Formats: sequence, structure tokens, C-alpha cells
Amino acid sequence: MNYYKLIAFIVLGVLSLTAVNYQCSAEVRIVPDEYATIEEAVIDSGDGDEIFVKAGLYQEELELNKQITIYGEVSKEGQLLTILDGRNTFPIITLNVPKCNVRDLIFQRGGEASPQAAIFINSSANRVDHCIFRTSFHGVYINSTESNLIDDSVFYHNRESDIAFNHHSRRNHIRMCEFHSGPIGVDMDDSQINRLTDNIFSTDIGILMTDSKQNRIYFNEFVCNGDDANDDTGGNYWKENGWKRYDASGRPFAIPGTGGDEDSNPHIALCLEFRTIVPSGTIIVPDDFSTIQKAVNSAGFGDRVY
Repeated sequence: MNYYKLIAFIVLGVLSLTAVNYQCSAEVRIVPDEYATIEEAVIDSGDGDEIFVKAGLYQEELELNKQITIYGEVSKEGQLLTILDGRNTFPIITLNVPKCNVRDLIFQRGGEASPQAAIFINSSANRVDHCIFRTSFHGVYINSTESNLIDDSVFYHNRESDIAFNHHSRRNHIRMCEFHSGPIGVDMDDSQINRLTDNIFSTDIGILMTDSKQNRIYFNEFVCNGDDANDDTGGNYWKENGWKRYDASGRPFAIPGTGGDEDSNPHIALCLEFRTIVPSGTIIVPDDFSTIQKAVNSAGFGDRVY
């Protein structure tokens, strides 16, 4: 018996040392200090590595085929300083493997036509956190995959939709995001068992459901210009959302569309302000960018270049 205990102890020890060595081998690669481009850093990275992209404007098309983390620079005031620009011609980041992380970045002008997007997700269990998506065809496109998390991000002025689900995308979670000034916040097509919680919608249509069932939509605020939501399928679960058009009668709120769903415990939508991570609107040359052209390329609607 003692012999088997000794063998088990040795095996556990070897596994623990292997795990420690793997963790120690992860590296942080810095752009542009160590690599001129993000792509060069991605090529040189291995699974578990991180890429820190300093403040500036980067116009690159990236495919992640390794389990890595890419994150940008954040000011002391909490504003995002790293901008990835697709020039309205290509998707900016495509996630092809599971368990990638993307955070603290501004994405703009990603993609030319559907299904191109600022971030195109082809794999499962990825996390996109604390980002801004603006002026892209789609902000994020979730393509037939599952268990991805889009968290604490702001979407505005995207041309087709902020987040699109397609072809049996399942068990994804969109939480604590804001959707402003675009045609559709979340466009869900043929997708099931996803969750949308604690988000704010002020787009033309907040959520558009097509052939999608068993999704859970809880604790959101809809202050939309057009339909708060539209569900033509039914079989989804709506609960404790705030609706701009709710009459405070105490009755369930009928979800627009032909699906026949209702919010069982609705309330009048709260008036909430834009998130502070959205840039202040003033870009300073040469403090923020070295040339006026780079500043103009990075600017969003209403921004000023000084």
C-alpha cells in the first residue's frame, strides 16, 4: 500500500512541476517596444503568452491561432488609449482557437460587408472584456460557436449590428455592455441557450430574434429609438427588463414580434448615461498621435482634433 502511495506522490509532484514550468514560460510581449507590429508579436507568441499594445493607432488584420491575450493601454482616468483600425476593408481580429482573451482596446472601421466584423469569433470559450467597438460593419460576429463571454464593453455607430449571432451559436453570454446609436444592438439568428444580462440598449432595435429559442434576456434596460426588441419565434425567456414603452400597469410586457413572448416582471426603463470609458472627444497632436492624419483616422463621430 505504501508503494502505491509513493508512486502517486511522485506522479503528482511531476504534474505540479510541469504546471509551474508552463506558467513560468508565459511571456508578456510589448508592441511597439519589442515588436514593430502586433502581428509580429502574435507570430512569436506561444500558448498562454500576453501581448501588451501601447497607446496609438494600429491598422492590422490579425488571426489568432494560439491561446493568447491581447490588451491595450489604459490611462489613469480609465480611458482606453489603444486603437485597432480595419479601414473598412478587413476584419481586425479573428479568433480561431478557444480561450483567447481580448481587453482594453478600441476597435473601429472593422469589416466591409457581412459577416466581417471588428472581432470575428470562430471558436469557443473566448473572452472580450472592456473594449469599445465603433463604426464597424459588425462589432462582434459569433459564428456557430459557444461559451464565449462579451463583457463590460461599449458599442456605438456600427453599421449593421453591434453583436451578431449566427448558425447554432449556443451558451454565449453578453453582460454589462452598452449599445448606442446603431441599427441593431444584438442580432440573433438561429441561436439557442444564450444569455443577455445587465445591458443597456439605445439602438434603433435593441434585440432582434430570428429562429432563436431558449435564450435568457434578464435585467436589461431598453431605451431604444425604434422597437425595444423583436422576437418572431417565441420560446425565449424575458424577465425583469426595463422598457421604454412599458405603461407601468403591472401586467407582463408583450415582446414585439409574432413569437408571443412576454416579460413576466417588467419596469419602465431607467435613464442611464454613457460609459466613462468612451473617449472624451478631444484628440491632441502630437501628445496622443504624432500626425494630424493619424488623429483623424482614429477619431469617432463628434471627436475634436487639437
